[in-house]
Amino acid sequence: MKIKSGYILRSVAGNNIVIPVGEESIKFKGVMTLSGSGAYLWNILCQKDATEQELAAALCEKYDVDEAVALADVKAFVKAICEKGLFE
Repeated sequence: MKIKSGYILRSVAGNNIVIPVGEESIKFKGVMTLSGSGAYLWNILCQKDATEQELAAALCEKYDVDEAVALADVKAFVKAICEKGLFE
């Protein structure tokens, strides 16, 4: 999985906001707000392809969270991104 080009993550008033740019702004109306861990996952997926297991491992390393909890969080994040059509 990897995030489509045409979307940027910005911090606005302490919030992590995904904003469409260029042609994507015509297709995707609005913005998407991410938690701190969501922004962390977003940045990983903008840089490289990663599996759910790799993302969960990254959450475990950064946040010292249980693997099952991390994987459940990753699955919820991936579902939300899929529903918005933001993966390549």
